[in-house]
Amino acid sequence: MGNGVVRRHEDLEVYQVAFEAAMQIFELSRKFPVKERYSLTEPTIAFSAC
Repeated sequence: MGNGVVRRHEDLEVYQVAFEAAMQIFELSRKFPVKERYSLTEPTIAFSAC
């Protein structure tokens, strides 16, 4: 972790890690069974902050 000035939130390591986790959750949710997609996907996507 550097001591440089952060000019954008995208520069923060915590943002980058959280964004990558959210994208992984989103991609996993796309593989849910079709019949369960809405019951499982909506809360998962909401909590993934996408």
